[in-house]
Amino acid sequence: MDNDYELLYLAKDDDQVKDLIYQKYKNLIYYKARKYSQRNNTNNELEDYISEGTLALYETIDNYRDTTPYNIYLNRCLDNALKNAFRKNNTKKSRILSEATSLNSTDYLNIASYDKKYDPELQVFEEYNYNKLKKTIISKLTWQEELVFKLKEQNYKPKEISEIIDNNQRTVYNIINKIRKKVSSIVSNKNNY
Repeated sequence: MDNDYELLYLAKDDDQVKDLIYQKYKNLIYYKARKYSQRNNTNNELEDYISEGTLALYETIDNYRDTTPYNIYLNRCLDNALKNAFRKNNTKKSRILSEATSLNSTDYLNIASYDKKYDPELQVFEEYNYNKLKKTIISKLTWQEELVFKLKEQNYKPKEISEIIDNNQRTVYNIINKIRKKVSSIVSNKNNY
């Protein structure tokens, strides 16, 4: 029963078959996760990338349509999931959090009073005034982009958004990409907000 198509068909109803597929592809997940964790020169993120890859694998099992061979589809989905995780880990916010001093560190056990400069969350929120940033972003968006932005902010999926705004899914993805570009340019030019 090594045929991926048989396994995928059976996996729709059986978690044990999903585990078989995971066992078959776990080395690929590990290889790709290791590649991305080495890009940051930190191996402490390896487990995060493995988790992202594993989630992507299970999503491919549920979402696979047999238009391309499964291994090619899985490769593409793994690459996309790990690239997104890599980008997320390299944002300024996550760098601040990872570089911040831990309050649980033995060097700081003797600190009697709470000092804001050691709180990584406050560092992030002070650096980014999110409400102001959000207002700036919305001011730069068209009405349709603003609607998609607000729906996406409420965790709607592109398919659901396309049904709400009565547009096809491809258009929604294009709008989301336009929003990302605008947000990226706003965030890269800190003086805008």
